[in-house]
Amino acid sequence: MKKMLLFAMTATLLVCVLVLPAAAVYTLSYGLSEYGQQTFLVGKPTETPPTVDGAVSEGEYTNCLHLTPESEGMAQIGVTNQGALADYIDIYVSYDADYIYMAAVVQEDEYSFKNESTNNQYSALCVNFGYRTNGSSIQAMDRMECTLSINDAAGTSFFTGIGYYEYASDGKYYQNLEADPPVQGKDWSFMNQLMPEKKFVRTMDAEQKNITVYEFSMSKAVLKNAFRTDTLSDTAYFWFESYATSGGARIGNLAYRHLLSDEETIALIEDYGWCASFVGHLMVFGEEMELDLTVDQKPQESEEDTSDPTDEPTAEPTSEPTDEPTAAPTDEPTPQGTDASGTDASDSDGDGCKSAVALTSLALIAVVSCGVAVTCKKKR
Repeated sequence: MKKMLLFAMTATLLVCVLVLPAAAVYTLSYGLSEYGQQTFLVGKPTETPPTVDGAVSEGEYTNCLHLTPESEGMAQIGVTNQGALADYIDIYVSYDADYIYMAAVVQEDEYSFKNESTNNQYSALCVNFGYRTNGSSIQAMDRMECTLSINDAAGTSFFTGIGYYEYASDGKYYQNLEADPPVQGKDWSFMNQLMPEKKFVRTMDAEQKNITVYEFSMSKAVLKNAFRTDTLSDTAYFWFESYATSGGARIGNLAYRHLLSDEETIALIEDYGWCASFVGHLMVFGEEMELDLTVDQKPQESEEDTSDPTDEPTAEPTSEPTDEPTAAPTDEPTPQGTDASGTDASDSDGDGCKSAVALTSLALIAVVSCGVAVTCKKKR
């Protein structure tokens, strides 16, 4: 009887592995899909890189993620004026062997430009990319944080606050954990290296609504240097925050990250010893059957640390460097009256910018039904 049962279980697992080998890789290796984590599949590498000019045309990017304040995976943080939030945010992504290309189209009626008098009361988009866990909670991901903003209404000067974090097992971040002693804080040395091309503009979409377009490329060579690796994984830990303003003051932010409930927080602390207040999502540079998970992405076994972090990481830079990037050419025209998405980006059905996150839902359900929900969470 035992042999028959063992045979049946083995056969069931084999069928599941043959049917869903890739789905199990990226949904369960992080073990956070049950805590609201989503996965955005970008697709194949592009053969024609996008033109970084502040205008997104139809078909220019490989894939697009269409989000509204009500979208699953979005969170509203400290919002004091609901009407001032972005009506929609479209994230466009392409990549090739050397660069990651990205554009964000934010529909926001008001924009506060960053200058010397605005301090932190300016509109911005803060994009985060992470690649390593350092054996701690998966939320404490070594990451590159990019705060993007326009300096002036003419669109001739841009701010890119690019800081690099390394995380310790207690959730604290450092400039360099490998130094002796480790250097705590944020590393700003990649400010003028990471984005060889960038263009941010204020314009209008097809419905004549005010939009902000952030378009840029990121050097994979610089990312490899920052994360001290010869090969970047196909899967990046990813989230962003859009800082909205009204009357020249910030009214909160709209974030693509899942805020944890009390029950989820307790469960994660039991597994990892501590956790942040949110779970970020994943971006996969490939197709469903072409995923690759490197060893660097898997949490390492270590002694459980139940102490609370004294310094919980925040998404927005707490300090900014004084040597801001040089201004963009003043003779470059700002697109006017163009549709930055090339389609009706405000379409709730996402016809012009379809969400790829839903692709993981069926895969995850199938994996769980097969009984192969094997995670890389730290053993209790």
